[in-house]
Amino acid sequence: MNIPTLHMSKCKACLYPKCEVGLWWGCRVVLVGDPQQLPATVLSRQAQLANMERSMFERFQKAGCPVTMLSVQYRMHPFIRQFPSQHFYNNQLIDGWVTLALSPPCVPQCVITMCSAVCVGGASDKPLEP
Repeated sequence: MNIPTLHMSKCKACLYPKCEVGLWWGCRVVLVGDPQQLPATVLSRQAQLANMERSMFERFQKAGCPVTMLSVQYRMHPFIRQFPSQHFYNNQLIDGWVTLALSPPCVPQCVITMCSAVCVGGASDKPLEP
């Protein structure tokens, strides 16, 4: 099989053996993924001990291979994009022209605060009823 270049998407969450297939064919492999994305879930203890939950994308990145961030996003309204840009991408995300034409998102008028109850003394450990 003659495949000159294999482009693999979602590689941050793709398990190592799946990405390795392209290397078996001896072709150039381009890994595309988001370093901030959650990794794949590996349930096998044996696989965890062998570091199989680390993606090939992560392995190459930690080995010093160059990673290019694609900073233009086209999916989220600019208002919604602000949070991930600030908290995960060092304010580097910018909006593509398509997102600038979107109408404002529905913003909730109230915020629900999550709280927990602390039992003191001989109080019950049962959860509170709504």
